[in-house]
Amino acid sequence: MKTVYFDTTVYNRILDDPRQSFIAEAVRIASTRKTSETLFSMNNWDEFCSTPDVDRRTQLFKLAYSICKHQFIVSGGELIRRELNSYLGNGTLLKDNIYDKTDFEDAFSKAINGALFQGAPNTLLKEMKKLKHDDLKFEKNSKRELAPLFEGHRNIPFNKLYRSSSRDEKAREWLRRRCIEAFGDTRRGKQDFSDLDLQRLPGLRCLFKYQCARLFRQLLMEEKPRWGSRMDMYHSVFLGYCDIFVTGDNNFLDIVNLFGESKVKCLSFSEFVAQYIDSTI
Repeated sequence: MKTVYFDTTVYNRILDDPRQSFIAEAVRIASTRKTSETLFSMNNWDEFCSTPDVDRRTQLFKLAYSICKHQFIVSGGELIRRELNSYLGNGTLLKDNIYDKTDFEDAFSKAINGALFQGAPNTLLKEMKKLKHDDLKFEKNSKRELAPLFEGHRNIPFNKLYRSSSRDEKAREWLRRRCIEAFGDTRRGKQDFSDLDLQRLPGLRCLFKYQCARLFRQLLMEEKPRWGSRMDMYHSVFLGYCDIFVTGDNNFLDIVNLFGESKVKCLSFSEFVAQYIDSTI
């Protein structure tokens, strides 16, 4: 059975599509027949919760409840932490261990009936402002840390440059910091993390490739850091844990297509509909 991951833009695209019911039903049928299952992450959950329009937010939760596997997968940051825990124990994170213990049925019930958000708007607004501030700060820091890997190399294909830069001391330092952040101030967080085998860490590998490719594009196209980039980056972790990744964000897709990830098919929303929905008619 194939595992499918929708980033949050896809749920919005389905809601806005004139064939909303038809697309949702096709995804449900695939799940019922066990040909595929659609995963829902805590990152999706956080973005749904931050949707300010009450009706839209409720529609998003109803849609996801109707088409997704009724079990949360952990956030991208937590997934990296679990990956590293397995790695430090000389193992590999199994796909059965990517799930969160949060009660899916209870959480969605409270989100759909509104109980989860009673008295919450002001708190949500404050949290979103802080998240936006932290997001842009992370953007600027990452650009400062990784941009030197690509400066002066505008005419070199990204994958060739990535293969050499991934062994660079600055790149290893960026990875080391992400690993320490994943564990915080704990015993695991004091590990060296200076010589990682990224082939055994698919989520961290995809995150690192995504960040490098995004900064590479920023230097070539002079893109400015934008709100939401860090959330996009943590969605990229799931490229390492699904068979099909679908996005409605063309910028995200362009970045992923730049570095490629052979074990997963990354599709735009329209490509997904054409290949997996319309083809069933």
